[in-house]
Amino acid sequence: QKTVAAGMVVDTSVSAVPKTRVLVLHSNRQNSQDFKKRTRAALQPLAEIAELHFLEAPHAYTPMGEAEEQSAQLGVAAKNRCWWNSTDDPATMRYVGFDKTLEHIE
Repeated sequence: QKTVAAGMVVDTSVSAVPKTRVLVLHSNRQNSQDFKKRTRAALQPLAEIAELHFLEAPHAYTPMGEAEEQSAQLGVAAKNRCWWNSTDDPATMRYVGFDKTLEHIE
C-alpha cells in the first residue's frame, strides 16, 4: 500500500520494512538442507518479515561408543553434521570442537 504523507508517497507495505535476520540452527546429527526441507511449511509464514539463514554445523558427525552402535542400527546418514562431539563418560565429559563451532557462527 502507498499513502501520501506530508506531500511524499510512503510505501506502508510489509516489504518496505527491513526483514529481521534469523539464524536457524539444525539439531545435532542433522544437516541444514534436510532441516530446511522439514521446516519449510512451518517457517513459510515468516518469509514476509524474516530473512532466514540456515547454518551448517562445522563438524562431520562421527558417532562414538554407544552412539556408534545405535547409529549403525538406525542408518544415520553420513552427511549429518554436529556442533561438537562429546565423550561418552559423564564423569569425564568433554565437548570436542565447541570452540570451532563458536568461531563458525561468528
